[in-house]
Amino acid sequence: MRRDLLSGRFDAAAFTSSSTVEAVLGAISPAARRKIFKGTRALSIGPLTSKTLRAHGAGRGLVEARGATVESMVDALEKAWAQR
Repeated sequence: MRRDLLSGRFDAAAFTSSSTVEAVLGAISPAARRKIFKGTRALSIGPLTSKTLRAHGAGRGLVEARGATVESMVDALEKAWAQR
């Protein structure tokens, strides 16, 4: 997955926990994370995961679900896409 994120293949990447953020992004350099988040939106299941994503470089494109469910994540992403 790291290789695919770095290649820019994804429009969005979903993160369902802070530990997932750490596992996926922790081994990637800050410069590479900035590159990832220039073209890939981060989708978070909730506030704690969003906080961890921000600490790893996700910024303006960060989308946070209102509830801690996959359905809520999909809704949040659909709304974010509609506002582009």
